[in-house]
Amino acid sequence: MAKTKSQRTIETDKKIEEALAALSLKTFSNVHQTAKHFNVSHTTLGRRFDGGKSIAESREPTQLLTIPEEKALSQWVTRLTASAYPISQAFLREMAEEMRQKRVRGVNDSSIQLVVYEPIGEQWVQHFLQRHPHLKTAMGRSIELSRVTDASSEVIKRWYEIFFLTIEEYGINWWNTYNCDESGFGIGIKGRSHVVIDSSAKVGYQAQPGRQEWVTIVECICADGSSIPPLIIFKGENLSKNWIPKQVPTGWHVSANSKGWTSNIHGQEWLEKCFEPATREKADGQMRLLICDGHDSHISGKFIRHCIQHDIVLILLPPHSSHLLQPLDVSIFGPLKSVMSTELDHIFRTGISTLQKVEWFEAFIKAHARSVNVRNIQEGWRGAGIYPMNPARVLDQFPPSASVDSLQSETGQDITPSFNDTLLADTPLDATVLHSANTALVDLLHTNQALNTPARKYIPRLASTAEWLLAENTILHYEVKRCQEMLGARKQRGTGKRLILKGRVVISIDEVLVAIEAAEKASEAKKSVGEKSIKAKKSVGTGRPQGRPKKNQEPVIALEDGDEDLEIMEHDCGEPIEIKLS
Repeated sequence: MAKTKSQRTIETDKKIEEALAALSLKTFSNVHQTAKHFNVSHTTLGRRFDGGKSIAESREPTQLLTIPEEKALSQWVTRLTASAYPISQAFLREMAEEMRQKRVRGVNDSSIQLVVYEPIGEQWVQHFLQRHPHLKTAMGRSIELSRVTDASSEVIKRWYEIFFLTIEEYGINWWNTYNCDESGFGIGIKGRSHVVIDSSAKVGYQAQPGRQEWVTIVECICADGSSIPPLIIFKGENLSKNWIPKQVPTGWHVSANSKGWTSNIHGQEWLEKCFEPATREKADGQMRLLICDGHDSHISGKFIRHCIQHDIVLILLPPHSSHLLQPLDVSIFGPLKSVMSTELDHIFRTGISTLQKVEWFEAFIKAHARSVNVRNIQEGWRGAGIYPMNPARVLDQFPPSASVDSLQSETGQDITPSFNDTLLADTPLDATVLHSANTALVDLLHTNQALNTPARKYIPRLASTAEWLLAENTILHYEVKRCQEMLGARKQRGTGKRLILKGRVVISIDEVLVAIEAAEKASEAKKSVGEKSIKAKKSVGTGRPQGRPKKNQEPVIALEDGDEDLEIMEHDCGEPIEIKLS
């Protein structure tokens, strides 16, 4: 297997590329000055500047894909990662195969195969990742699509502006800035964790009683690293003293309802009995700020009225952005549930079949003490870019938006062709400048004169760019094809007949197809009879206005087949067909 690039090699390659770009732009007078400035070997730099190949370029003939094709593939992976649709290794191999097949579509046809490629090997993906160290495999974490599509950089920027203006307007101190939110726990289950197992064993399961009930906790943390005692909501019509451990930290609150969820009442009670009394003394008459999401329990009339009456400024997070902007989501709930799994593991190992509420409560008290601490709280505010003020912590997670300037030159810009600074590595592809450089190259070729050095160095870059654009086109064509296939399949399914089965719990596919076919034939026959009837009525003149028949008309056709009676109710416009089987 090929050796993975070291960090030192990666940095050296980057410096060489930067030095070559500086030489092309004539930033330095000679190779020695450039090599000294970028701290690279002047021998290597001189050889590369004279047209020598890099180590990666020298190995290109032994690779399945060319360097431009791999560059396009690497950029595709980066783009999909930023859009929250990372690909699997199998999909990466499939796209690489699509690129190879694209090369021979104009050579091979249905009658003869002139070029045949061997299948891509299982180790190709690993070699590809080693050639592109910024790519790696990781365990993907699922996230709602709305959190990706709705939480845009523009929305986040606007929220930061409003937040910091509010802080300044009301003169709110950081020790009076809070964040509250709810999180749910399933009694009887725990999250996945790393364990030590016998590698020769055929199973590696972790036994647990299984989910029994739902518990909701309401947490609140402050930007100064402190927190207020939590509220725990159990499932039950009434609280029982058997649920409460003998030793509970001071200030904790409990509640119960029929589902174990929070509600508007719980939100109001938490604000009046937990948050406001716990933060009143520290505020000392100053304004307090409370950050929370848009859950109904945070935006009820009574909740907002209480905030206004007690000098509490309420700021809501943008929809579907709590994973980015909410300190509790950034670094509290994750560690809390991880430590909770560790605490529950000790209980589950006893082999119990059910977990009692008091046992869960005792484990939660220990997990809370270990995870809701000053370090994690401060890291949550820091990771959300709120305190210290650093919106870049969040905004840098969004892919840069495409700029029109990168696609075309500005009006009035000097577009004199320069072979030296056109199609350089890691520079935007400017269509206008590229066209000018290509025109100049064609003019030079028509003169039948020897090409100058800049033009000769420009030709390999032009060929490489053409390969890269072809690979990009292959990727885009493949993505469009997949979308069209998906939409076409949905459209075809949407126009089919739908069945409502009565009196049958299980029915075979063959019976469904036979029933639909019979219904369609009956439908066509009925339409034919109906059209003839309408024409006959029009000819005799019924006095009714001409036009389409009534839409609410529901003809019923009874078909007999052996001992079964099949009743079909036909509706216009693709509505369901009701089939009654007795």
